Amino acid sequence: MWRYLKAAFWLNAPLPGVGPLPLNALAVAGFAILGFAQPAFWLLGAGLETLWLFSLSTSARFRRVVDAEALTGQARTAESRRDDLLAALGGAARGRHDRLLATATRAERLLTDGHASEIAIDESRRSLDRIAWIHLRLLVAQQRLTEQAASEPADLDQRIAGLERELADAALGATLRDSKAATLELLLRRRDNRTRRGQSTAEIEADLARIEAQVDLAAENAALDGRPAAVHLDLDLAGNGLSGDLFGTSAPAVAELDRLYGAGTAPSRPRMTAAN
Repeated sequence: MWRYLKAAFWLNAPLPGVGPLPLNALAVAGFAILGFAQPAFWLLGAGLETLWLFSLSTSARFRRVVDAEALTGQARTAESRRDDLLAALGGAARGRHDRLLATATRAERLLTDGHASEIAIDESRRSLDRIAWIHLRLLVAQQRLTEQAASEPADLDQRIAGLERELADAALGATLRDSKAATLELLLRRRDNRTRRGQSTAEIEADLARIEAQVDLAAENAALDGRPAAVHLDLDLAGNGLSGDLFGTSAPAVAELDRLYGAGTAPSRPRMTAAN
């Protein structure tokens, strides 16, 4: 209710030669100023403002306009965040996502050309847009894992084996033994991280391949004869539980898009297109 009252209070009205102005807010300010000369204007202004806010904020038509503007704002936010994440990807990953978007666009076009219902087209567009976000999210995580793997020392296993041999020497002094044992523990943790990173990388690649196959299938199904049905792509992906820490500096944008899509409030693009 509060957002409708706020929108009603700050509603802009276009004036020729001036542009949009918040006439209601200006009127309230005017009554407030006049009230210093004649307090009755305060009572009159309060009554008129209450009537204005109540009538407008309870209007179904006005609420639909406010809701539409909110969805448009969310669409712009989602689009901007996705474009930033895509721009940060490497060329191969970006090309992979572009191909997915192109296939999704073809599926939408086939549904439209096949005279699917508006409801089916809208549901399909939202479903495809959501799966495109998951695909991009996985690519961001994959790139981050690749960068971490590149920073890993190539001789990690050799260093671990060497320390284990040194610690097996009974003649090793206590102080030096403690130092080498601590170093070995750290290297073993790094090896465990490498193992987990490899598992996550394999899961992500499997999820990406599955998504791409599903979108390809959606495009094929949309091209079949008969009445086209809505596209549903509700996938239980292994990589859905990826930690936010995995995304590095992209984590805030990923979290925001996860919140929007997870709540089902992020509107899809008017028409999905591959990045230029």
